Amino acid sequence: MYTRCSSNGFSTSVIGEKNNVKSKLVEIVTNHISCKNQYPDSNKSFVSKDYLSQHLLNFGTHEELYQDDNYQEKLLTPDIFKLTKPDESNLSFRTYSSGTEETSTSSAIKRTFIEDKSLSKSPTSRMLCFDQYMDNKNVIKKNIVLNSYTRSTLWHKKSNSMMVYLDVIKKIDIDPNGLLRNSVLEKMSNNIKKKYLVKSVDISATYSNIRKYALDRVSSMINEDIAGLDITITPGMSISDLRSSCISNNNFFRKLQECCEKITENIKLAPENFLSHIFQSCVIVHVDNLLDPTNNKIKLYHKKDELIPKLKELILNTISNLPNSIICEIEKLDQNNIVNSLFSKIHGVLVSKSLIKNLILFFNSNKNIFINIKFADNLNQFNELLDKIVNIVRTYCIFHEGVFLPDESTSKQLSRYLLSDMCGLSTNFHKKFKLSVQNVSAFQESVDNIRLESNYTNNSVTNESAKKEPDVTNTELILCQKSKRNSVFAPSLNIYELAASTIDINKGDFDESFMDNLKRYPLMKEYFNKKEKVNIDLSTTHSHVKNYISETLYDFVKKIEKKIEPLPGMTIEELRLAHISNEEFFDKLHKFCFEVINSIKNCSDTMLIDLMQRNVYLETETEAEAVKVVKINKKIKISFREQIENLLIRNISNASEIIVSAIKLIPDSKIIEGYFSHFHNIYIYNKSLLRLKSAFNFVQEKVINDHLLIELADKISLKMINKMGGKSIIKGHVVRKIVNNNIICGKLSTYNYIRKLVGEELCIPKAGLSDHIIVVNNNKIEIADKKTRDEIFGGIRSDLIAKTVKSYNDLCIEIYKSRIRNKKLY
Repeated sequence: MYTRCSSNGFSTSVIGEKNNVKSKLVEIVTNHISCKNQYPDSNKSFVSKDYLSQHLLNFGTHEELYQDDNYQEKLLTPDIFKLTKPDESNLSFRTYSSGTEETSTSSAIKRTFIEDKSLSKSPTSRMLCFDQYMDNKNVIKKNIVLNSYTRSTLWHKKSNSMMVYLDVIKKIDIDPNGLLRNSVLEKMSNNIKKKYLVKSVDISATYSNIRKYALDRVSSMINEDIAGLDITITPGMSISDLRSSCISNNNFFRKLQECCEKITENIKLAPENFLSHIFQSCVIVHVDNLLDPTNNKIKLYHKKDELIPKLKELILNTISNLPNSIICEIEKLDQNNIVNSLFSKIHGVLVSKSLIKNLILFFNSNKNIFINIKFADNLNQFNELLDKIVNIVRTYCIFHEGVFLPDESTSKQLSRYLLSDMCGLSTNFHKKFKLSVQNVSAFQESVDNIRLESNYTNNSVTNESAKKEPDVTNTELILCQKSKRNSVFAPSLNIYELAASTIDINKGDFDESFMDNLKRYPLMKEYFNKKEKVNIDLSTTHSHVKNYISETLYDFVKKIEKKIEPLPGMTIEELRLAHISNEEFFDKLHKFCFEVINSIKNCSDTMLIDLMQRNVYLETETEAEAVKVVKINKKIKISFREQIENLLIRNISNASEIIVSAIKLIPDSKIIEGYFSHFHNIYIYNKSLLRLKSAFNFVQEKVINDHLLIELADKISLKMINKMGGKSIIKGHVVRKIVNNNIICGKLSTYNYIRKLVGEELCIPKAGLSDHIIVVNNNKIEIADKKTRDEIFGGIRSDLIAKTVKSYNDLCIEIYKSRIRNKKLY
């Protein structure tokens, strides 16, 4: 079975976990949290399935073509089906337990918010080996009526892919077995006079502090880009599927597991009083007051030292069991919380937060254009930006009583709104925005109800007429104009580029060094002399440094030509290891990093201090609400130059290790995507696809030069004038009926002739490409067998027919309109 991809274009083949990965899994204590799961027998890891919109060969979507013998040949891409049973969830996730790792299926119950099943079901396809969410005829799309335009600033805000996980950490159950509560109750009972009967104690503030402690430690150690990399949102998913997608994020839970292990090790090595600030200073005891029944609450101030061992034990249990706790809490989330965690409402429609994130990246990469552009001076440049935004928007799902892709109308309207948001334009300019004719949507227009009619007229173009040399001056047959997606291949995703964009930085002692330097200022001495621990928020500086390093490495790896070639017989894991062991690349990277470090040492203060945040927030554990804001002016920033410089040098000098660590975390689907593209549900090597594109162009040229079709187009335009009477607006079904209501070569209708012509011409390049098509089969690279090659060329044939038919219709309309214009002139 061959690896196919769902609507997102990512492979979701089952890949067995390597033993060395399993050995690293942390044993999680599960004595204190009960999570109701069902475990299938298999022990498999599922890679992500994000939506991939840009195919190297996208020949358009199309409806059905009918022949005169009522035989229907559908020109749609092959169906994508679900493999699970109707009562099963579509995604699997890992349950982390003591000494074991099992694949578990979300035990989500039936929802009233949305039907708890896929929107469509289809029989299993031969080539499928993973779960998918596609209708058996078309990608699930939906038209949404947007609100009247009001400028939104939502996309300016940071979109955190970890939000769904961070939110549930705030809700996890702390001390379910009463380990700490019972110890406190026992201590309090011994210290209270006998006239009081102790009923219970309130240590909810301590539990809240434990959650906050876990949240702070985890969020500072996990890269949010990695956290969101494997969250799948594809058309047709139910809310239960969305929930399962969050739970099945293997990359996140593997990284979380490693972080929990490090945190627990640090806690064990820390002195006893290190955690004392977590325990609340005052305990409220609920009692039965025998003397005064109305006075049933007593505040007691206790010695924390007596309870620190139990507190430390509880914190260790909580951190160790955090993966399971998060899974349990995600299963408890109601439907609104699930949706709000993954989607954001903008202009009246719930869009994927991944879209918001990518729009922010798009804006930042084109910031100079957005700042300097003026509408009156450069409408074309606005239209180019609109083209790019539409191509981004149409590939991300929306939520409206289910998960859908936006249809073309919604994509265009939302993109106009977003462009106005970015540029600060009013609605007066919306109508002036126009997508270019080369936009990819030109190939996605459906050939609606094209029929190869059987009721032909007596008019025909025969072989005798074919002997005449046609005049092609004004009637040259031109296929659909080349789109950026079709004529210019989408660039391959460089694995090193992806790794550079998802790196984690090593903060080292930067925060401590920064705080020590800050203590030297007179105004800060009093604040830092307090006994409580002072927390400092340098997350903005961390982000600036990370972005600087990421962009520096990204610019370098983008220029490096990839020397690694996937070979038949190679597995995806071997392809990953080939990138990790690429000595030539890492030698060049080492030299580049040496040059960067020298430039950092010799650069001006301005470049480095710009990475420092303007406001630094300080808070103590007992006065969490009273946050102190320290304004960092330029003079103070300069004093921190050394710390910033050391942080940059430390990370850039270890760039090789950082890149390797990032590559290890990249999902297999992304590795595949670096060299293979999705075409008719099969991953095909990009170089093979280039050869297929050449075959496509060869046949295309043969059709362009067919003189029978050129001559017939001129005659069809005359028939359209007689039928339409010179109207400028023509309905599509009328055009198709007139075009196909002709006979070529004595017995073939127009569309049947096009079908025959394409089939004959495609046989020539097919023979020469038989041994040069490389595909992915069950996560192994190999040369396509005959059956697979036939499927690929069958897809090309269908695309060619649909494109040619639509292009020929457009040509006839253009000739008709040209005749009408010329007639009016006289």
